[in-house]
Amino acid sequence: MLEAMIANIAKAPLKSQQRVNILSQIALPKLYHDLTIGVAYRKTLRRMDVLVRERVHTCLHRPKDTFLAFYAKCISGGLNIPSLITSILNAQRGSMERPVRPSLGLVRLAIADSSFANAMR
Repeated sequence: MLEAMIANIAKAPLKSQQRVNILSQIALPKLYHDLTIGVAYRKTLRRMDVLVRERVHTCLHRPKDTFLAFYAKCISGGLNIPSLITSILNAQRGSMERPVRPSLGLVRLAIADSSFANAMR
């Protein structure tokens, strides 16, 4: 799905900065819901991050040895492209920890079980 979105962005007659903005503000947030709710493995997220970094390099016509601050904020001189590994895993962890916050005794007992802790790793 990400590859198809990136291919559509690459085919469009856009300037390079427009492509990067569409990728970071439209294409990646579309994936967040599916990846947060579904099963997303670290290896898959890492591959997606590598694919995004490669496409940004080609969009901006940068040499391969040039360092690009992909994940830094725009104010700091970066491209403000979110890291899928950290953002998706933090969102998954947050959605699993949310039931612990209310005072539901059964939910706390279920989460305290060692099998639940192993499933979260």
